Amino acid sequence: MRETIRNAIRGARARPGEALVLAGLWVALAVTPAIFAAPLYDDFTLPKQASLFVAAGLVLAGLSFAGEMMPRDPWLRRVVTAWFAWTTICFLLGIDRRGGLLGLYQYRQGFLTQSAYFVLFLGALTIGRSRGLKVVLVPGLLGMAAVTAYTAIQAAGVDPVHWWLDTSDRAIGTIGNANELAAYATIALTFAGAAGGVRTRWARAVPIIVAASAWFVVLEGKSRSGLVALVVAQIAIALAGFALRVGRGQVAKTFALLAAGAFIGIILSAWAGSAQSTTKRVRSGIESGDAGGSTRVSLVRGTIPAVTASPLWGYGPDGLYLAFPQHRPADLEGAFETYDLVVQSSHNWLLDAAANTGIPGLALLLGLLGRVAWGSLRRERGSGEEAVALVWGGMVAYCAITMFNPLSLAPHAAFFVLLGTLAARTEPSQIRAVPRGVLITARLRALLVAPTVAALFVVAILMLIADVAAQRGWEAYESNDFDRASREYGHAAKLLPVERNYASRGANALLTVAAVNSPARLREAEEALLRFDAEFGFGASESRLHVTALIGLRRPERTILAAIDRTLRLNPHGYAEAAYAEILREAAARGDGKLAYDEIDNWVYVDRLPYPR
Repeated sequence: MRETIRNAIRGARARPGEALVLAGLWVALAVTPAIFAAPLYDDFTLPKQASLFVAAGLVLAGLSFAGEMMPRDPWLRRVVTAWFAWTTICFLLGIDRRGGLLGLYQYRQGFLTQSAYFVLFLGALTIGRSRGLKVVLVPGLLGMAAVTAYTAIQAAGVDPVHWWLDTSDRAIGTIGNANELAAYATIALTFAGAAGGVRTRWARAVPIIVAASAWFVVLEGKSRSGLVALVVAQIAIALAGFALRVGRGQVAKTFALLAAGAFIGIILSAWAGSAQSTTKRVRSGIESGDAGGSTRVSLVRGTIPAVTASPLWGYGPDGLYLAFPQHRPADLEGAFETYDLVVQSSHNWLLDAAANTGIPGLALLLGLLGRVAWGSLRRERGSGEEAVALVWGGMVAYCAITMFNPLSLAPHAAFFVLLGTLAARTEPSQIRAVPRGVLITARLRALLVAPTVAALFVVAILMLIADVAAQRGWEAYESNDFDRASREYGHAAKLLPVERNYASRGANALLTVAAVNSPARLREAEEALLRFDAEFGFGASESRLHVTALIGLRRPERTILAAIDRTLRLNPHGYAEAAYAEILREAAARGDGKLAYDEIDNWVYVDRLPYPR
């Protein structure tokens, strides 16, 4: 063991760039899926995003030591560069540049997240040239072990944390959402390829254990789309084996091992009592003819008009949140019939890409995936390497599940790492000559990259500190200490001024203070809302708060009516939006609106009670 550690230290000293890249990939694959922090306001996704920024920073620092960062394949180099460049352009032209930097609470697929995926792809490409698949599959196994362990804790009913999530009757593992957990279990099937590096009789146990874990996790999460994805993975892995000309006997053996693992996972879930309820959930979906849920269909229907309204630039990373309510049809079903569902994702990766980066962005993304797939098929065919078939089969199944669920940080980061590693295997062995005019010394590259790396680390730290303050703000708001809530949210917004959620909640808390305790502070609430509009741009909810403040301040009717019209433009078909707008118009006409606070739904509204019917 000591000798192994000494060799690792000597290797890191000899090749510091490679060591940093490896460290970053290990963080992305082993830490990001496992990390969460119950005391935070955004307890699952934010710490994952912070860890992803750390991973990207380490990889970027390591790449600065490398003389060759980009793909050797000229077509792949062009398409991956164009994809990231176009994403950057769409971000700069986006509907909310400031908020789009980090993205929104829960999914957080902002520009920095997209940049992290790009950096991880390049890091995996660089390290894959010399290390192969095993270097990313082993840390992937560690991450999956952590996810499975916490899922088992939840299945056993001994979770020490009481989660408030609406899916709390379903296991969420360390991911934070049952369907996102299923997406991770699907991509984690690829880690069964690590068996190729185990040269003992225990090699056969690896795919069995991985498959058992994946099926157990999905069944505990009661994810119907996850079950479909696992079946797709089983078939896709076999088809990939045949396409890559892996021996029939080996394909059959791998299929049997994965099937045995699936059987064990089902038995374990049945023993825990969840397989039965999952079966009922699947049956009810089939019997009602709504296996995917009418809300998912409505998400797709509502996103298509948003795409057609801005087909070239889209709305920037995570911009669908603001675009969806503006462009959605009036007749959406599902949750839209009973309340105003907040939409951050269409639950379809391709539609999300088209909405956020336009049709060209979608085309470039498909070009990146297609180029790697074609190169892999051409180069790997006949190699007989089983691990490649396992990885491609799992990645195909993951792409399938992203057609029905939102993207999640941990599995999507793993996807791009695997994609980069596979891309490395398709490249020619020789290094292409770099024109002398563009040669940059390693020291100069490090100096150029250092500010970006430092910024990523600082942002990751500030995110955690600010979210602690936001959690205090949430707790204060829930206990009706609105003044303290406004201060805590304000502190969080100062620490992280690119976080839309903190600024919005801070302005809302100020309005609540004015409505409940201190009417004199209405002006302060109005200023906070105007500042929010200047920095982020109103969504319908913030615009409605602004109307409420204007009515409370007895602003001129013309000013209030213009603000009401703006709210309706931002969300013309929202649930009860038009009916409430009439109440607001009536209050504006009378000039004596009364503000009230609803303790059940936690919002300040204009009370209609003083007005005669």
